[in-house]
Amino acid sequence: FPYTTLFRSASQTNEVYAYFTLLLMFLWTVQVFGNILVVTVSGCAEEWWFAAEGAMPVVKAFCRAITYDLGAICFGSLLVAIIQTLYAILMYLAAKAKKQGNKLMECVLYCLACCVACLEKCVEYMNKYAYTYVGIYGYGFMTAGMKVMSLFVNEGLTIIQNDLIVEYLLLFGNAVVGALTAGFGIIVVQRSPAEWTEGLHPYAQLLVGIISFIIGFGIAMVMNGVIDAANKAVFILFLENPGRLAVTHPAEHDRLAS
Repeated sequence: FPYTTLFRSASQTNEVYAYFTLLLMFLWTVQVFGNILVVTVSGCAEEWWFAAEGAMPVVKAFCRAITYDLGAICFGSLLVAIIQTLYAILMYLAAKAKKQGNKLMECVLYCLACCVACLEKCVEYMNKYAYTYVGIYGYGFMTAGMKVMSLFVNEGLTIIQNDLIVEYLLLFGNAVVGALTAGFGIIVVQRSPAEWTEGLHPYAQLLVGIISFIIGFGIAMVMNGVIDAANKAVFILFLENPGRLAVTHPAEHDRLAS
């Protein structure tokens, strides 16, 4: 399975390089925007938890996220984007090997892709907690990562239990919103003039339903990401500073402690 058999020409090689470079930039951008959300929500939770005086806590937390904390956000986001791009490269090479009939190389590449996918999920999961620390305390990425490792050593089982409950509930909510959006799209197709879906029949309803589901699921995932980030921030704050909440918000402290 020599390297030269992967591409038929130098121009094709350059196209592949360009494609994966653009993919890396896109994935990095997506990660950065998602982690800015996590850091902003965590900063807001910190403001509420410690009852810091000041107006517009959301604006303040967002400004910190896109200025002071942006370096940490970009660094950690790049790590995840590189792993995701590596996964895409391995899947591409595996598809090439399958086309050429090289079963051994195809199996090896798929196994490597599976390992990289597991690594990506672990890093992305840990990153959420790292950015929660960044938003709350303003740590750098490496310091936040060390804090997360210590947190998992001491409270790993509690963290997993908390996340399983919340994330499955949010996933169910995302699926419900996606299903409702898909149903709305199908109804629109059924009641709209045939010219609107010309060229899509007889699969118009199916295609519109799938696209609507993806759109609805994606929007719900972004919105529920705020809840997920807030849950992680409150969890960490309650573990590390429960006494402060008892002073600033005693009623909420009693509910969490019960």
